[in-house]
Amino acid sequence: MPGGPWQATKQKLGKVPPPWFVAVAVLLLLLAAVAIASLITTSQRRFPNHVCSGAQAVIRRAAQWSTSAQQDDNPVLRLVHINYAIAQINALRVILADADIERIAAVKPREMVASLREQQSQAIRKLGETCAGVKVQGVQGTLSGWR
Repeated sequence: MPGGPWQATKQKLGKVPPPWFVAVAVLLLLLAAVAIASLITTSQRRFPNHVCSGAQAVIRRAAQWSTSAQQDDNPVLRLVHINYAIAQINALRVILADADIERIAAVKPREMVASLREQQSQAIRKLGETCAGVKVQGVQGTLSGWR
């Protein structure tokens, strides 16, 4: 063999692109990666900071009303406080989608409302037990949780 096995390798190496071409290709790949990362980050943070902090404040306040309701001895105040919590979560759900609330506040609004509704039912029953005179009778009473 005239050049031996190294001749074929030398011919292949002769076809390697120049260093500036490799550098440009690497730069283009890096720019594409940065652009994709920027798009992903922008789609995740599509709300201004004041909207995010406001949503977190509403969630925090609803949780505080819920805690107050759990600690209330007075059944009327218990019902009022849990109603405040439900109203605040529902108001936030009108403004923002559940997925956005979950992403911003790390809370699942559906689960939170379900828990609050259960607390509301318990507060209504407790009020009915304590004040039998205000208990709603008939189908309306059964459907609204007075039982």
